[in-house]
Amino acid sequence: MSSRRRHRGAAAESAGRGTFARWVLYRLTELCEFNILVALLVLGAFLSVTTDAFLTTGNLFGVGRAFSLTAIAAIGQTMVI
Repeated sequence: MSSRRRHRGAAAESAGRGTFARWVLYRLTELCEFNILVALLVLGAFLSVTTDAFLTTGNLFGVGRAFSLTAIAAIGQTMVI
């Protein structure tokens, strides 16, 4: 067992941070939620560059007002369950 532990330690030391970063990126891209988040961020960046009214305070307040009713209902349902 000790030779296995030494071997793993040596491999981890020689690999450096690049392997860990690749592993984290691989694990994140496996998740469907992460892919959806990336798609939303790309869409938001695209719309903020191409339209003038996307990142205005009026639009953000309108989205907040529309979302608030859904958020209140979701919180209430979570507490009931």
